[in-house]
Amino acid sequence: LVSEDLFHRANAVLDGRRKNWDFESDKTDLYPLKPFMKCHIHPHRSLTAAPSKGRKGNLYHYYFCTLCKGAERHPVDKVHQQVEDLLKSIQISAETVKLYRKVLESIFDRESGDKVKEMTKNQVDIEKLEQRNQNIQNMLMDGKLEPSEYHRMKDINDRELAQIKHKVEHLQEHGSTYKKYIKKEVPLLENLVSFYQRSNGETKRKILGCIFSEKFVLENKKVAAVKYTTPIQVLLNVKGVLESGKTKKEVENDLLFNLAPSPGLEPGTP
Repeated sequence: LVSEDLFHRANAVLDGRRKNWDFESDKTDLYPLKPFMKCHIHPHRSLTAAPSKGRKGNLYHYYFCTLCKGAERHPVDKVHQQVEDLLKSIQISAETVKLYRKVLESIFDRESGDKVKEMTKNQVDIEKLEQRNQNIQNMLMDGKLEPSEYHRMKDINDRELAQIKHKVEHLQEHGSTYKKYIKKEVPLLENLVSFYQRSNGETKRKILGCIFSEKFVLENKKVAAVKYTTPIQVLLNVKGVLESGKTKKEVENDLLFNLAPSPGLEPGTP
């Protein structure tokens, strides 16, 4: 009836290890990293977070594993600093962001022609199926088709029609998503750290959802085993190519044909 995490925290309260724990209020601002961390001792176990009173009555906040009994417990402020340091290491320069944006625009423009052709073909198929439905309806009304056969044929047409219309909606939706991503999301990468620091907990989680493709662990008090999403990995590749000493045109060609992501790249979350 309740999550395993909530079960363990409730037992901690009942056992007297935590007093007056508030289960209802939103603690996203206090613990924004909670969805992104797992225990390095129990990789299947996500870390939770809660406050704890020190000997002098001071309140301290920790990320911890409910199975490790203290072996996996990290002060919140230190973990937050670790993540901010990591963001600084992947923050992208204005030049890189500008080139990345140009590459994406080139890719989307190049593929827009193919999308237009596909949209045109889908529209022709839609009109053909709608006309077919009209034809079998006329045949039914003229007594040239049995009702059972009419319904069978119409069901087949309607299923195919729904599939094609879904494809059209998908193409239309993704076209607008990419334009929005290039215009609004990409420039934020230039000031990633300051934007992250100014954000509330919910926005921080959205930012991190665009950066980490899997949950990370803490080893020796440091963020480890980090796996990035495709857009971030591509940006790191962009950064590497820019630092390779090639001319701007050579860099652009390398990115366009080898490094840039396909239009399946939409960021996970912001």
